[in-house]
Amino acid sequence: MELEAMRAGLLLLIHQGMDGVDIETDCAVVVTALKGNMEDLSEVGCIVDDCKDYMSAIPSYNLQSIYREANDVAHRLAHLARCTL
Repeated sequence: MELEAMRAGLLLLIHQGMDGVDIETDCAVVVTALKGNMEDLSEVGCIVDDCKDYMSAIPSYNLQSIYREANDVAHRLAHLARCTL
């Protein structure tokens, strides 16, 4: 769900023409996957690839992991992504 929310958020950033954004998640695994150069052969590898492609279309961003208590926005987006699938 974190990756689905990330993908939806990145698409929104691109369509709104935003740059200079901070992208935060409380899932360190997602940050590692998105910052890594290894091919992801897992079940969610295609979502990781989509997110990487979308991030490359954003001129300036900062991707970071934050504490779970500080990440209410990502949880709401993940819930929204789950409800729309």
